[in-house]
Order: sequence, then C-alpha cells, then structure tokens
Amino acid sequence: QGLLQPSNLLRYVKGIIAHQVIEYLKAYSQHFELPIVTNAAVTNVAHDDSGFQVSGQDFKYQARAVINAIGAFNQPFTPNIDGLERFTGRQLHSSSYKSPEPFANQRVIVVGAGNSAVQIAVELGKVARVSLATRAPVKFAPKRILGRDFHDWLQWIDKIPFGDLLPFGNSSLVWDSGEYQSALAKHQPDQRPMFQAFSQNGVIWSDGTTESVDAVIFATGFRPRFPYLEQTKAVNQNGEPIHRLGVSQSVPGLYYLGLSGQRSLASATLRGVSSDAKFIVTHAKKFLRPAKSVLQCCPKLLGI
Repeated sequence: QGLLQPSNLLRYVKGIIAHQVIEYLKAYSQHFELPIVTNAAVTNVAHDDSGFQVSGQDFKYQARAVINAIGAFNQPFTPNIDGLERFTGRQLHSSSYKSPEPFANQRVIVVGAGNSAVQIAVELGKVARVSLATRAPVKFAPKRILGRDFHDWLQWIDKIPFGDLLPFGNSSLVWDSGEYQSALAKHQPDQRPMFQAFSQNGVIWSDGTTESVDAVIFATGFRPRFPYLEQTKAVNQNGEPIHRLGVSQSVPGLYYLGLSGQRSLASATLRGVSSDAKFIVTHAKKFLRPAKSVLQCCPKLLGI
C-alpha cells in the first residue's frame, strides 16, 4: 500500500528510469570499447600554449582540447539570508531531501517557488505544518495541453538553437495537473512572503513577527561551479563559465556540455544534450584539425 502512494510511486518510477539510463551508458561504453576512467576526480585543469594539463590525485593527462561535461547542477545554491549561521534548527537543500517521514508533526518552511519547492511543500503538508516562503507568487502552467504532456510539445522547440531566449526559457513555472494549485488554495501548505531573517530558533517574517521552526528546506536551485578551472581564464569572478553556445570565449579548446540554456531549452536535460554534444564535437574537431600550410592551400599562387 505504501508503494501506491503518489510520492512513493514517483520515486519508484524515477529509480527505474535512472537504473535504465545507467545500464544503457555501461552497455554503450562496452560496445564501443571506450577507455573510460571512473572514480577519478579532477582537481585542477591548467592551460598554456602547449594545451591542457588535467590532473587529479593519482593521474595527469595532457590534452589539446577539454570538454567539461559535468553539467549545471553540481553545486546546490543556498541564498545568503541574515542570521543563517545562528539558526539552530535543521537546514538542508532540496537535493538532500529524501522523504517526508523525518519531518512528521514538525514546523517546516520550504523556500522557493519552482517545481521542487512546490512538490516538496505539498508532500510535507500531509505530515507536517508547512509554509512555502517565496519572493514572488508561484506561477502555474498546465501539465497537459490538448491531451498531450507539455514536454511532448517541446520536442519541436528543443531543436531550435537559442531556444533559451524564448520568454519561458529560464522561467520558474510549476507544471501542474491541478493538485498543487488546489493544495495551495487549501493552505496545505500555506504560502507566505519570504521571511527577512533567521532567529536562533526560527525565522523573522516580513511583518516583524518571530516564529519557532524545526526545519528549513531550500529549494533554491543550483549553480554551475568548476573549481578546477579557476586557475585558468575560463570562469568569471563568480565561478561561472565564460562561453557562447558551450564554446569557451576565453580559453581556446575548452568546451562545455549540459549547461542550462546552453543552446536550447533542453540543454541541461537527457532529451536535449545529444544535439549540443554533436555541435560541440564538430567545433572541437575543427579546432583539433591541423592547419594547412600555404603550400597545401594555395599551390597555384606559388606557381607550383
């Protein structure tokens, strides 16, 4: 009976899909006999006129080109809120959230207005007293349009480069079939303006009232972070990659894959990474191709 609960069933389905993806990648690498090295964390990437030096604890590679395919969700983002360091309650990012049971009968605040925030808050609202704290109202969008899932319609937009520039490219819309909007309307959970600071035992709301809380969950997204590139000119002062369409604009021969909005709406998803990979590999092959000499290019000009 527990498996039939919507939240448990969703986790079960996601687990099956994740397993299938992992098994496919294993079979792919074995079929093509790819020399993949696992459990080898890169700690530094250096770049000079001779190319790249990619190093870790037990290895060092030389390369003329590097594709940074770690994606965009490698660093959970938590906003800097006044008093966070003195809050003695439990605080965690949505990436660490597993299930509602540990929060049963507790006072919990979920921070955020996107899909993860709303889904977690609604799920927790069934076992705990929950508030969804947002800086702006939650924006809902229909999950199904004309009888088809919204993502089915996106397959055409996904193919358009610069799709991330469309009005809803980087929005925080919450895709809903009606259950989430209904839950918020019933105040399960209730939605409140973002609190202004933490107290030792809770939060200080925007109207100045103080409330004790047991836990705060930050569903505030991720930021791309590549500390191993910080000694190059590849990232800006915030650690963000300087690129256009996944091609580094400051380090020749450096490429990215899986960044949000890299070339299309789907750049950071399984369904969209394929076309981006093809684009990046084509660009990298041109970069790696030996330059032709004047004798090869223009023999007629030299009378040969």
